[in-house]
This record gives sequence, C-alpha cells and structure tokens, in this order.
Amino acid sequence: MKHIAVDFAETLVKERPMVQWVLYEIRNTQKSLWRRLTFMINSFSRGPVSIAFGKYSKTSQWAAQVAYKAFKGLDEKDLREFINYKINNGYILNLNEDLLFVIDKLRENNRSVNVSIHSQGTCSKAIELFLQREDVINRLEKSGISITHIVANRMKIQNGKFTGSIIPPVITKHTKHLTLPQNCIFIGDDRDEKALMRLEDKPFQFINHTKWLLNQ
Repeated sequence: MKHIAVDFAETLVKERPMVQWVLYEIRNTQKSLWRRLTFMINSFSRGPVSIAFGKYSKTSQWAAQVAYKAFKGLDEKDLREFINYKINNGYILNLNEDLLFVIDKLRENNRSVNVSIHSQGTCSKAIELFLQREDVINRLEKSGISITHIVANRMKIQNGKFTGSIIPPVITKHTKHLTLPQNCIFIGDDRDEKALMRLEDKPFQFINHTKWLLNQ
C-alpha cells in the first residue's frame, strides 16, 4: 500500500460542512434578517432538487451546480469565519478521531504512506481553510499524517465573493472514483459505498470506516 485516499464530509470530519455552513449563515445575527431569510429560502429550495437529481449520473453535475449556487454572493471571509467558529468549547467542524485511528492502523507497518482528500460535497476552499486551523495542524502532526493533495469542487471567487459557479471539472459521487490514485485504499462512508457498488472493477480497495471499526 502506497497511498490512502479519504473522503472529507462525515469521514475526515464528523460533520457535513456545507450543510453546517448553511445553518451558520442563517443563524448569523451580524447579517440582516432579510439577507438571512433570503439565503435560507434559496438554500432550502435548492437542497431537495440537488439531492433528487444527484442520484443519477447524467444529471449529477447539474445537481451539484444547483447546490453550489446557494452560496452566490457570500464573502470568502464568511467561509473563513465559519471554519474557525467556536461553539461549546469546540468548533463547528471537528476532526474525526475514529478516522484517524483507522488511518493509523492502516499505516502501522509503513508510516510514510501518503494521504490525500477526495470530496464531491465539500468545496476545496473549505477543506484548505480547515487544514490551516492550528488545532487541526497540531493533531495531524501528532498522528504523523501529511495531506499530499486535495481533490474537490472549486468554487469560483470574484472580488472576494463566491459567484456560485464551480470551476470545471465538476466532481460528483458518480465520478469521484476517477480521481483516486491507482491501487490506493479509499476510506469513505455509507454514501460512498452505495455509489461504488455499481462499479464492476475497482482499481482500489474501499473501506467503510464505520463498518471497519465495528469489526475490530
């Protein structure tokens, strides 16, 4: 084994970041009630459409673009504030200690194995900002984990604001497997497992981290 690839939402982190970002913006009292209400209606109307059409390979890229349009007009600093926001002596987003345990066990005989992040549901900017957080840096260093690269949807930013557009290529749950290194171990969740079931031949090994832990 030369490489470990991990999903981000509900895998490397416990939460679903983009959902939490929406909730954070709705509750952000520093913004006007009208702006928060407009954002809530826009987000909640797009969510069901994205979920429904994201199930199918032919419409999944369009569904992803529908979902990301909800963030049009938000400032880049809004995302940074969300990533660093503390709540109940912790953060909104937190490293998944169970996942770190799985990685540690897989790297037991070879600590130099590379680790990368592959995500379709969380934008690359959110992942980058999360990895820059001091507590995350310290925890990953303690585990001897160095993230070599990130493969995720890139939200277009213009004049410090998100445009709501995704810079191609658009990554979906139907295409994420194409971004994985050959012969790697890919660690994901139930949704990843369901998406990969349709593949006849996989040039990688898949591990559902929650099921793996139950079998230990």
